[in-house]
Amino acid sequence: MLVLRKVLVLATAMAVVGCKVEIAVPEGGAVTTEVGTYRVEAMEADSIEVNDTSFHETFVAEPAEGYRFAGWKKQERGLCGGSLEPCELYTSWMAGDDSLMAILESDESFYLTPSFLPADQVRLYAAGDRVNFSGTLSEKNEFDAEVITEVTARLEILAASSSLVDKNVLAAKLTVWDPQGEELMSGTTQYWQEEVGSFYDLTDEFGNEYRDASTNQPGLASIPAPLVPASSSELQFNTLSAGPTATPLTAGTRTIAVGEPETVSVPLAPLEAYPVTISDSWNYLTAFGEFSQDERVDREQLLWVSQVKGVIKMRVVQSRFSRIGKVQSMVTLELEASGANF
Repeated sequence: MLVLRKVLVLATAMAVVGCKVEIAVPEGGAVTTEVGTYRVEAMEADSIEVNDTSFHETFVAEPAEGYRFAGWKKQERGLCGGSLEPCELYTSWMAGDDSLMAILESDESFYLTPSFLPADQVRLYAAGDRVNFSGTLSEKNEFDAEVITEVTARLEILAASSSLVDKNVLAAKLTVWDPQGEELMSGTTQYWQEEVGSFYDLTDEFGNEYRDASTNQPGLASIPAPLVPASSSELQFNTLSAGPTATPLTAGTRTIAVGEPETVSVPLAPLEAYPVTISDSWNYLTAFGEFSQDERVDREQLLWVSQVKGVIKMRVVQSRFSRIGKVQSMVTLELEASGANF
């Protein structure tokens, strides 16, 4: 059974191999093979013919000094897309299958493209990126027992625009479902990333603008880059209502702390990640929706940030307090990445 499973896995991995493997290497490293048959340097390309069942090579991405390997690119007819491991390609298993041999003997091309990042950079998300998660949602209201639900979730990065800042603003939509596929919660925020990958929150889930109280400028720092262990910062902020007359809704404090990197095993893959804790506490200056004036909300986000895959694990705890400081509700969302399209 194990042998059969191994054969099926290898077959799946190699089913797209055609008669040419096109390798294009960007800045930041090179691609070679374990036995040294091929080598493609940065900013170069090569086309490798594969026309029989004796081909067997394992391709390795070698980051240059000051860079890290960020995985094989996912693309149409791409090989090993999304993997951070060496890419093993061989054709011996195709012998005897006419349909597979037809592919091998055709003039089709398939692609092997590495991605490299500067060593201190955090991955830049792009519109169209999606990350799937699994985990639990815990809800506890003042007068009710705690309810814990197993959930799945999806983080989608969407194109967005804003007149508030001259930045490449994107929207992050997080949707959570129960095991029956019923939507339990969904929220969309806007943010931007600087060139090195640092994140700035632009709007909250209600569309209200974050503003740094010290500068009175739109945007509030969240995930820093570079990720420096034991670093921390504290910020004062306001949120302003969306619309033509921006009115301060909340006043709050954010603290950000970065921990030591660790290997985090999530269903997606074991990855090195930095724990980043973002703790927000804010009071409502005026009534807004279901919130009354002087109510307080505390939110602690513990995010495990991989420099090559972004946020791969999270624990978010949000508590709502009455104007006299009594806990009214608490929600805890714990998620681990199970798949990504990049």
